[in-house]
Order: sequence, then C-alpha cells, then structure tokens
Amino acid sequence: MLRLAQAVALLAHGFAWVAFLFLLFWPTYSGSSVSPVAVNMPGELPSRAPLTRVEPGVTRETFSATLVDVNGVRIIPILAIPVALTAVAVLASLKLHRRRMLSMVLLWSSTIVLVLFSLLGLLSIGLFYFPAALALMAAALFGSIAKPESRGPDTATEA
Repeated sequence: MLRLAQAVALLAHGFAWVAFLFLLFWPTYSGSSVSPVAVNMPGELPSRAPLTRVEPGVTRETFSATLVDVNGVRIIPILAIPVALTAVAVLASLKLHRRRMLSMVLLWSSTIVLVLFSLLGLLSIGLFYFPAALALMAAALFGSIAKPESRGPDTATEA
C-alpha cells in the first residue's frame, strides 16, 4: 500500500504540473473586435449626438491572450501553489515508512489545502487542479490504511 500511495502522489504531482503549464502557456482568452467607421452621408443634417454607421466591409481583429498576458506575472505564484502542495505530499509519501505520524500530517494537510484551493477556485483555475486534488486524496487514503513496515534500525524501537 505504501508503494501505491507513493505512485498516486506522484500522479497527483504530474497532474498539478500539467495544469500549471497549461494555464501558463495556453491562450485562455480569445475574441474579436470591430472598429466602427463613421460614414458621412451627403445631405444629412448634423445632430447633437453624432451617429456612427458601421460599413459591412470593416475588418475584424482577432486576439488571444494567456492567463499571464491578462493578469501579469503575479499570477504565477498562485498557479504554483498546487504544484508545491503536491511536492510536499510526494515527499511525505516517500517518508511514510520512517516518520509515519509527521508524514501523515503533511500528506493530509496538503491534501486538504489542495481540495480547498480547487473548490474555492472552481469556476476559474480550480477546476484544472481538481484531478490532482482527487489523486492526492487517494494517496492520503492509501497512506492511511497502509500498515507500517519495519525496514531496519531506523524504525526499530529501543527498550
């Protein structure tokens, strides 16, 4: 079970990296804009509020932007929070056989924080990190039900 917990924690870390890189580089915003063109019609009287008529042959400009383009580089640390949380969980799962209590506390606390992060940002970036949160929950469960193994003098209790 310990190996399974480690593997699933690594999978969660991979999911977090994929979501981080996707949000960092993929153009998430796209659209088009049309510039109205004023047309002077002969014989029209000027009014107080000028009206603008758009000709049918006006060119449209399309644009796309990444999350960093729109929000600036200040968004990068926010996007990196789940990657750091899953890295802590991977390290905790690797040390499950030695310091079980500390590892379980780190594993469960990083899992809870990542689930809360995903739920709070569910309508924006949290949805991308939700697979990592689910995998981390599975890793924490597998780590919790795993029986502690004795691997040598590090885990032996002294009388």
